[in-house]
Amino acid sequence: MESTTAPVGLKPRLKMSAKAKTFVLDTNVLLHDPQSIFKFEDNNLAIPVEVLEELDAIKTEQSTERGRNARRVHRILSELLPDSRSMHEGVKLTNGGTLSVIINPWLADPAFKDTPAMVTFRAILPDLAKKDNRIIAAALYVKSCYPPPTILVTKDVNVTLKARAVGLEAQDYLNDKVAEVDDEGDYRELEVTIYELQRFASEGEFTLEEETASSLTLNEYVLLRSTEGKTMPARYYGEGRICRLKIPDWIKAPGGITIRGRNLEQQFFMDALLDDSIT
Repeated sequence: MESTTAPVGLKPRLKMSAKAKTFVLDTNVLLHDPQSIFKFEDNNLAIPVEVLEELDAIKTEQSTERGRNARRVHRILSELLPDSRSMHEGVKLTNGGTLSVIINPWLADPAFKDTPAMVTFRAILPDLAKKDNRIIAAALYVKSCYPPPTILVTKDVNVTLKARAVGLEAQDYLNDKVAEVDDEGDYRELEVTIYELQRFASEGEFTLEEETASSLTLNEYVLLRSTEGKTMPARYYGEGRICRLKIPDWIKAPGGITIRGRNLEQQFFMDALLDDSIT
C-alpha cells in the first residue's frame, strides 16, 4: 500500500507493502557488489541521488576495481531506470521489490530547513557539504515518509555510527555471495550447463541472459564452469555476446623466447595483448 505519512506537499515515490522493509543503499555497498540491487528479496530499495554523484565520479577510474564496479552499477541502473519518471516513481524489480532514486526535499527546499527532524539532524551532523551526511539525511527522509522499518545499508563503520546517532537504523551489507572469484585470480566464474559449454566449445561464442550480461563490463574475462566441473575461459564482447579467447598455443618474443599462457591470468593477458581493439 502507499504510505500516507509523507510531509505535506510531497508525493510518495515508493509504492510499498506494509510488510516490506526499505533499505537505503550507501555508495560503498554498490561498489562492493554491483549486483547487490538484486539481493534484497521483495523489499524496497532507495538510492540517494548523492550516491549517483559519487558513482559518476568514481566510474572514470580506468584501472581500479571500484572504477570497474562503478561502471557496472551505472549500466545496471541505466537499464532499470531508463527515464526520469522511472527514477522518481520507482520500478518493480524481478524479485518483487522496488527501486527508486531519492532526491531529499529536506535539503533542496528551504521550507523544510526548520522542521524538527532537520533541526535535530543539523545539531548532530552540521556539515551538509559532506556526501556521507547527505546520504544519512536522505535515509532519514525516507524513514519519515514510509512504513517502518527503514535501514541504511553501508560498509562504512563511521557512517553506521553517525546514522545511529541521529536515530536511524544502520547495518553492514552481509550478502557477500557475489560472483565467484578464483583463489589465485581476479576473474569471475559463470555457471553454465554442460550443453551450453559444449556449444561454446564448438561455435566459439554464445549469448548470455540479459541479467547476467548486465553485470559484465566490456572486455571482461570470465571462466565458464559447467555443473560437472568442466571449464573454459571466455571474454565478454558486449551486447550479451561472450566469445572464446583468440590466442595461439605460444608466441615468440624478441630474442627467440617462447611464451605460453600457463595459467588463466596469462591466457587473459595474451588475448588482450594480441587484440588491437583493446587499448
